Amino acid sequence: MEPGAGLKKSSPEAPMPKFTVTDLFEADHPVRCRFVSLFCEAIYSDDDAEVASALVRDCLILCGGSSELFSNILQDKWLDDNTPLHWVVTNTRKTSHSHLPALLKALLDSCSPPLSELAKSSIEDGCRQEDNNPLFQTIEMHLLLRNNPPNDSAVFEDIVQIATKSKVFFAIPMFSDRILM
Repeated sequence: MEPGAGLKKSSPEAPMPKFTVTDLFEADHPVRCRFVSLFCEAIYSDDDAEVASALVRDCLILCGGSSELFSNILQDKWLDDNTPLHWVVTNTRKTSHSHLPALLKALLDSCSPPLSELAKSSIEDGCRQEDNNPLFQTIEMHLLLRNNPPNDSAVFEDIVQIATKSKVFFAIPMFSDRILM
């Protein structure tokens, strides 16, 4: 018998019980399990726009078509005490990012403005945790993370990686005499 044979794969169209965001804090809630499996499938696939749009579509089906509910799900800390956005950021490959990865862009585009402070700090923490400054700089350019409204005259420059093995030396005359004061 083949591995996985006999297991029924649930489709996103399968009727799911009505739920709220607080239900996702229950580890064995069926909707939470379905969201986790959808996110895992999308995160561990290549950076593909089709996979990202399929995730958003399937999640919206689970949410009964409510984009507001989906936005709240993306911005709440129900997934290992972090937001799904944090999870996506920490599992994004560390490469030079000249544009947002497709999955992250699709999820940010699905969030209702304004992005909650919890979601913003979760994204920042994820970038800091992974030491992924190029991704953070790219994410900051997204409209939901900018503090100011978009300006037509705004100019964005390419992100330049500064050498990570630089050393800086300071020569402070009479340092030991000054430190005693």
